[in-house]
Amino acid sequence: MAHSVNLLPWRRQHYVARLRLWCVVWGASLLLRASLATIARWVFWQEGRINELLLTAENGRTTALAANIPQLQQRQRQQQARLPRWLFYTSPSPRAGAPER
Repeated sequence: MAHSVNLLPWRRQHYVARLRLWCVVWGASLLLRASLATIARWVFWQEGRINELLLTAENGRTTALAANIPQLQQRQRQQQARLPRWLFYTSPSPRAGAPER
């Protein structure tokens, strides 16, 4: 005589195991998406902060240079006044009268 086998408990355990697996997969993907979104937002925030710092530094350098321009121009005039005048004149090139090839 053949004994009947009850597969209902096995089916229920298999269903619960698959359901648990898919819940873990779904939860892990949700956690991964949330962490990637958080990292991307943090990176964009850091880039904005870096750009603000660079702009502030550039504005500071521009202001400092604008304040130093008169002193630099005066120094340039003094250096040019100390140089002999013949350095500013150039002799004609030896090839000035030569035809072009």
